[in-house]
Amino acid sequence: MHVWTCLKFGKSAGKRWICSSKRIVSFETIGNADIGKKVLLSGWFVPYQRKLSHHIQFYGLRDVCGRIVQLVLRNGSEELVKQVEKIPAESVIEVEATVQLRPEKDCHQGEIMEFDIEKIKVVNVARTVAFLPSFAKSVNGVVRARYRYLDLRNPLNHSALRLRSNVSKQVRDFFHERGFLEIETPLLFKSTPEGAREFIVPTRQHGYAYALPQSPQQYKQILMASGIGKYYQLAKCFRDEDLRKDRQPEFTQLDLEMSFVTQEDIYLIIEDLLNDLWKVHLGVDLVLPFKKMTYQTAMSKYGSDKPDLRYGLEICDLSSFIMPISLEYPVIEAIVVKNGSVISTSKLQAICKKISTPNQPVVVVSLRSLEKLENWVSETPFVLTSNISDMKYLNDYLKLDLNDAIFLSSRPSKYLGNTTQLGNVRQLLYHECVKHKLMPSLSEKHFEFVWINEFPLFTYDEDESKQDGTFILKSTHHPFTSPLDDDIHLLEKNPESVRANHYDIVVNGIEIGGGSIRIHDVILQKHILQDILKIPQYKINQFSHLFEILSSGCPPHGGFDRLVAILFGTNSIRDVIAFPKTNSGIDPVVESPGEISEDVLK
Repeated sequence: MHVWTCLKFGKSAGKRWICSSKRIVSFETIGNADIGKKVLLSGWFVPYQRKLSHHIQFYGLRDVCGRIVQLVLRNGSEELVKQVEKIPAESVIEVEATVQLRPEKDCHQGEIMEFDIEKIKVVNVARTVAFLPSFAKSVNGVVRARYRYLDLRNPLNHSALRLRSNVSKQVRDFFHERGFLEIETPLLFKSTPEGAREFIVPTRQHGYAYALPQSPQQYKQILMASGIGKYYQLAKCFRDEDLRKDRQPEFTQLDLEMSFVTQEDIYLIIEDLLNDLWKVHLGVDLVLPFKKMTYQTAMSKYGSDKPDLRYGLEICDLSSFIMPISLEYPVIEAIVVKNGSVISTSKLQAICKKISTPNQPVVVVSLRSLEKLENWVSETPFVLTSNISDMKYLNDYLKLDLNDAIFLSSRPSKYLGNTTQLGNVRQLLYHECVKHKLMPSLSEKHFEFVWINEFPLFTYDEDESKQDGTFILKSTHHPFTSPLDDDIHLLEKNPESVRANHYDIVVNGIEIGGGSIRIHDVILQKHILQDILKIPQYKINQFSHLFEILSSGCPPHGGFDRLVAILFGTNSIRDVIAFPKTNSGIDPVVESPGEISEDVLK
């Protein structure tokens, strides 16, 4: 916005500020020193009309930062009053006004100034507005997505994008101070079998196409072989896969790589970065170093490879006490809810019903009587009472008391997927416990970080199997992750037991990043691709450039592949993306992807 008296512009601390005559478009430039001065404001008209009397009317004006200030029309001429009353909401206007101090009783929301209207000019009339940005929360999500440009005028959405911008700057400053080089890697890559489906970009040369990169993985390994010791970028990545709240077909990730490093080196730099971000943007000092937990421990105690450590409800393995009925699901697990019988039976059963499958039922028993306490096993379909030698010893192990509730489930000996049934129960159960005051609600500033490591290097692909019915192995993360040194001997005969040099960082049950130490030995890389993952030779040939690079004296290297900030207090990355795609991969604002003719593809 231009100001007649150029507000907060000019030279300051060696910097040149832009001074473009009079108009003000960002109200934060106006301070106490400007009270009584005339200014020219520009922005969007917010018609929350409020009349104290026939002579005083109030309106709002939103600036380019989403901030709304109060306009006051005092003793305006009849012509001016009629002009203002006819202005449609969200029209772009210019207002000549005098800066005034608000009455003390009206300063409770932090705004201490208001603006007395003297003249008003409509720059562009808003003829069609699907909804008012101030009321966007009450609008259907599909409509908000279609009119994203209106939704973005909401101050809350402005704040999200501003936070993202500030975080990006802070990240860049952090890595530059530590000697990292910001290097852009190409977006036009080639198709290689890395995992997710790729977006293909046809070229003019018939039969040839680029692929948009799923990550800069191979390019950054090339940089390490090139002698670049520390690399980072805020990288655009593309994956043609099923979408959900934490996935988009295109997204930006913090990507870094260092040569001659260990897991601990990566831990240190990421912990320092996150601590700086949390301190600046949330005023929270994190406890360093972060906790560390193996994948096996996370899955067995919390039923998830993204455990929320802010509350208990830990899972107990009863396999050493109980002989299972099913050999297919030999592991019997339980969660005990102290005083859980205060939760209604219908609520407890609803949780079980939501998680149960035909082959794997989840059951709950409320110990409302001594009889129940002494014989709760009889109510479980996958356990025989006769298989338990000492019920009292089992109850003591679980620390069961009268009026507790116990959830039970059985599962295969090997973990399938990222959660177990009781892991899913645990998440639902916590909210019921809070409702019934069995557990305290969590503070918004309570953050529990944990590194999850020692993931399996390979997992069985449940969607593909061999002719004999056995499942095919696939990389748990990507085929460039190195195995732990202690497990290399298992690659030949027991590859499913090999642990990966991979690590994820999790906070409050949300994975916000991960990385690995990469394979730098070409013989090991070829062995994994050819002999374990059984990738066809024609696809392996697509990695010929990588084999050549690894053979040229590539140093040990590792990195961190993604970082999704949750600083804004949302679980969905859509909230911090200016123009996110829908669950169908569509941008409803510009209606992409669009149809393309055969002539264009030729």
